[in-house]
Amino acid sequence: MGDDTQGGNRQQVEMDLCRCDCRRRIGFPKSGHFGAGLCRFSISCNCMDRSWLCYALIMDSIELLRAQAAVAGQDGNAEPDRFRCTSLGLRLLCLCGLLVLGGQAWGQSTVRVGQALGDPTLMMGAGGEPTGLSIEVLEAVARQQQWQLNIHRAAEAELLEQLDRGELDLLAGITRTPALESRYDFTRQSVYYSWAQLLTAAQLLAARDELAGRRVAAVKADPISRQWQRYLQQLGMQPQLLQAENYQQAISWVVDTKADAVLLPRRLVQPMLEQYPLHLTPLTCCTREIGYLARQGASPSKLDAIDAYLEQHRSDPDSDYQRGLQRLLGRAPSDNALGWLLPMLLVILLLAAGVTLRSQDRRRRAQLQHDFDEMEQRVQQRTLELSNTHTSLEQEVMHHRATQQQLRHLSRHDPLTGLPNRRYFSELMEQELKRAHRTGRPLVVMLLDLDGFKRINASLGYETGDQILVEIAARLGRTLREVDMLARQGGDEFVVMLSEISSAQDAPLVAQKMIDEIGQPLPQLVEVLGVHIGISYFPDHGYEVEQLLSKADRAMDCAKQRENSCYVDFDDL
Repeated sequence: MGDDTQGGNRQQVEMDLCRCDCRRRIGFPKSGHFGAGLCRFSISCNCMDRSWLCYALIMDSIELLRAQAAVAGQDGNAEPDRFRCTSLGLRLLCLCGLLVLGGQAWGQSTVRVGQALGDPTLMMGAGGEPTGLSIEVLEAVARQQQWQLNIHRAAEAELLEQLDRGELDLLAGITRTPALESRYDFTRQSVYYSWAQLLTAAQLLAARDELAGRRVAAVKADPISRQWQRYLQQLGMQPQLLQAENYQQAISWVVDTKADAVLLPRRLVQPMLEQYPLHLTPLTCCTREIGYLARQGASPSKLDAIDAYLEQHRSDPDSDYQRGLQRLLGRAPSDNALGWLLPMLLVILLLAAGVTLRSQDRRRRAQLQHDFDEMEQRVQQRTLELSNTHTSLEQEVMHHRATQQQLRHLSRHDPLTGLPNRRYFSELMEQELKRAHRTGRPLVVMLLDLDGFKRINASLGYETGDQILVEIAARLGRTLREVDMLARQGGDEFVVMLSEISSAQDAPLVAQKMIDEIGQPLPQLVEVLGVHIGISYFPDHGYEVEQLLSKADRAMDCAKQRENSCYVDFDDL
């Protein structure tokens, strides 16, 4: 029994602590009315807080009825049944409220949202808390879809890592880029279009070409400044960029004529035009589309809900979206469409200009490709023509060389026997004499004359005579070495040069061998053909070609005076 009592007391203490904590969190008084706290709490509470609300509502109702019943009993009032009925009604009412609130809390889902610190729509709320158009749109969608938002703000790179790890469901205020579109799912609708625009104090700038040499002020920490620099480098322009610490300093430079223009983001253009004597120029850059993204295939229903909200409220000038956009741009909400029509027209013009530039770029690329293909075809055709010409020239050169070699051979050789002629023999003999003079070796020259060859031509004809000459040349070639030289002097005369012989005594042996070879029977002749040979030596009979040939000729004439075939040495004269 003691344990039950202690357990009951402990349970009662825990219930009292829960009630006190609930009162503290909700803002209830210890007694009395608590409607204001209920309303405030019901708006800002999450699922667990609404359960506490239901519990506190039931317990306070019971305590109130008990207190009223006790007071009535002390006063002698006889209406305890009425209090009981009232207590029962309040209990049923609290039970219904518990079911409704619990059902609503149960139906809500928590959506973890990351807002990038570089979100162009980021602003400070009335209470000093960070907010922005992207978050306001998301809160409106959350009210429609029964979402409970859990917002976390950090740098874009950190938020992307958390999204990849599954720690976040959505990212708000993200610039749409091809790299991110390939990795994540984006909303089809963009919540905001951001760009930068140039403002001047007095002198208007109407074209980008007028920026050359101008002083343009921009905030150092603003990413638009870096994008502007890259944009001008792509255009090949080099204006003077002045880096300011903040927008106030950049604008003051323009007002004080220290700079010619200032680069401002879209949301600051209208407020600065109203506050400072600045003029708006048509020069813009750095257009960005701001939207929401999620992991691929992870939250398609959430992205569809955001797209549906933006499609529904973008064209309505009285919608919360348009009011938030006007606040972001520093303009008072308007009842007409002029507040959003001008930016939309500007965006449409920019998009149309982009489409036109892309179309022109495609046409230029197609024309360049066509010109390149045509030039490539011409180069290939010309290369083929040059190749054919080169082949033809090579063939002509080879034919010319062959003709030259043939002419050179004909000019140096006898056309009948193919042996060197007298002139070519003299050139070769000149070279051998020089070599023999250096080495000291002897050199032998022999002149051969066929006996009765003129009679053979007269009786048998020149054709038979030519055949006999060819046969005699072949027989003489078989009696000589490769180092020796045989030539035809003309008619029926031949000349032989023996080089690289050990002594002059070898010459008579070679001469006798040639006489024997020529004396062999010929099929064209019945009788034996005779030959007379004259021999001269180097260096005994001379050092020059003509000297040796002349002395060999005199020796041959001496041999002709004899009847039979023989040889005569010049020393025997």
